[in-house]
Amino acid sequence: MILTCYYDLRFQPLTFDFVIFLAGANAYRNQIKAIGLEIKIIYPDFKERGIATNLFNEDEELWKFQNIILKLPALLSKVVSVNLLKEIPEIVSLPCYPPPLTEIKSNALSYLNYSESLKDIYKFFFSLGFLRKKFFEYPEAFQCFVAPTDSLKIIQEKYGKNYITISLRTKLFQSLRNSNLQSWHAVCDYIASKGLQPIILPDFEDYFNAQSFKEIKHPVAHEAMLDLNLRMALYENAKHNLAVSGGASPLLLCSKVPYSIFKWVVPGISSCSPEHHRNFNGLNFGEKFWFMRDSQSLIWADDSIDFVMGHLKIIFNNV
Repeated sequence: MILTCYYDLRFQPLTFDFVIFLAGANAYRNQIKAIGLEIKIIYPDFKERGIATNLFNEDEELWKFQNIILKLPALLSKVVSVNLLKEIPEIVSLPCYPPPLTEIKSNALSYLNYSESLKDIYKFFFSLGFLRKKFFEYPEAFQCFVAPTDSLKIIQEKYGKNYITISLRTKLFQSLRNSNLQSWHAVCDYIASKGLQPIILPDFEDYFNAQSFKEIKHPVAHEAMLDLNLRMALYENAKHNLAVSGGASPLLLCSKVPYSIFKWVVPGISSCSPEHHRNFNGLNFGEKFWFMRDSQSLIWADDSIDFVMGHLKIIFNNV
């Protein structure tokens, strides 16, 4: 039995939130004992998309579609196929994810009726609090993103395994959430002084625009900007991975790699408030997700030098 997953870009985001959606689908696959996932991505012309696009123009949305949405399924071993649909399908293939809201009494479920009933609640399938209630007994299913073997080999040949990655956020949108570049420059110097190589993974938007990451005079993994397989391989081969919340951080969350994600709360940003994490993600202040490992941390503080350095000293005691 194959589970068919519908990701409808008329209603669902063109971001790394797709990671959470796919992890939830993988947990549902476990629950119903399906052997694989078929991903169906429904994509309209981007100028016709029915959700907010923030500060992106049509070309940037197309880039995100091609380099994030289309490439993420390749990091799940249980995905058997990915299909792109420009036209709205007539009938839903069952079983499906998200599952229908009501009991299905026939095999002829109209896709229009299915998607219309879900359009106001799609957001819950990106809520780890909601998914925890549904799939608490499948923690391993949420750590499903892995790099291909050939990508691991490429990264090991170039960087070895004696390094720590630093994933930056330097966006125009909600700039309060951005990485403190001065802090991370000092952090990279400290990592190098300990005999490990810091490797910078820039923000996607910044990489093709202002390139503020160049302020940090340490190696940049340029290949990770265009190839998610290599980015995942960088994470897997690393001694540790440091990041701030947002951007590609869901890829860390839904993997088995060691990581620390800073700025889990950001004053002045409602989606990064303790209230949001309690209501949307089911986390009280200072907690971590039920599927996380001992080597994985959410840092409920900013990325000031003092906080990051204090945390790094703990990490170096274990690396």
